[in-house]
Amino acid sequence: MDVFISRHRITYTPLDGEALLLLSPLDLEAAEPSFDGGPETQVEAGILSAWASHHSRGNANVSLSFDRYVPAPCLEQAQARGLELWRYLNEHAEGCLLFETAFMGQVSEPLVQWKLHATISRVELRELDVDSSPFAGPGYHVRFQFMISFPPSENNGE
Repeated sequence: MDVFISRHRITYTPLDGEALLLLSPLDLEAAEPSFDGGPETQVEAGILSAWASHHSRGNANVSLSFDRYVPAPCLEQAQARGLELWRYLNEHAEGCLLFETAFMGQVSEPLVQWKLHATISRVELRELDVDSSPFAGPGYHVRFQFMISFPPSENNGE
């Protein structure tokens, strides 16, 4: 099992709920958080040209995916905590996501700190027993995927 140590802090605050720390520096994860997608691009072929013409149309469509391994004192607690997290996120699907990274030395003020508008698009949960856990005991593994954008105030007033 490949396990990484997180270098990120990701906090989700639903529009109608309490802030929830989803990933902290030093947490265990299966992979680094990743951004996928980008702005829409328009491409036009040029007659008798070796190159096409292309330009951005804006309207970026980006997702952020990340995961976290969470220890629990027993398998029943892993099941209960994981299910409660899954339910909470599905019932509070839209909000603000604070993405922080590039901490210097000890966990301190991050060099990158983005407030993003976020909508959860996927929460996957897997319980871990002693044989499948990166810990000495049970836990759960949760994978998150959010659709993200910069809030309108940081998006040229759109």
